[in-house]
Amino acid sequence: VLTILNKLELGEGSIVGIVTAGGRECIAGSDEAAIFGELPAFRECLGAEEPEGFMEITYQGEDYLFLYSRHADGYFSVCALTPISTITSQAESIRNVTVIMVALAAVIAILVGALISLKMGRGMKKIIGSMSEVGKGDLTVQLENKGKDEFAVLTYAMNRMVAHTGKLVKKTADSVSALGEIT
Repeated sequence: VLTILNKLELGEGSIVGIVTAGGRECIAGSDEAAIFGELPAFRECLGAEEPEGFMEITYQGEDYLFLYSRHADGYFSVCALTPISTITSQAESIRNVTVIMVALAAVIAILVGALISLKMGRGMKKIIGSMSEVGKGDLTVQLENKGKDEFAVLTYAMNRMVAHTGKLVKKTADSVSALGEIT
């Protein structure tokens, strides 16, 4: 039984034991022969409706979390005392790891956002520059159509629009020229 109890890791300074219905104790983590049977919290748990539970107590001047689980037929109870300081230090460690992970995730999110923004900004600059040339009358402008993203779709549509506008201008010029020859 002690081998099994010693394998339970409830934190530094914890004491685990089994108390039989006759009051005999088997304690792991302490040299004392009897701990739990003398605790008012243990006597309280024997009378409790719930077969398992916990409560904060003071044991030898230190605050502990007292945990218990009674066998269904009352033959024995498994009890543990874990220092509150151990529990809070473990919670602080978890908090510190969580803060570091959240900060790391925030930095990664900012970097990814900046990279996406830069890529989008470059794509928009190229499109705006090319469209400015078209606006000045240069219908020979062709935008580079790389990738498969939204900018590639927009670039393809703009290239088609410029090409069709160029054809329309040529047809109009040819029609005007043909009219000039007739008259």
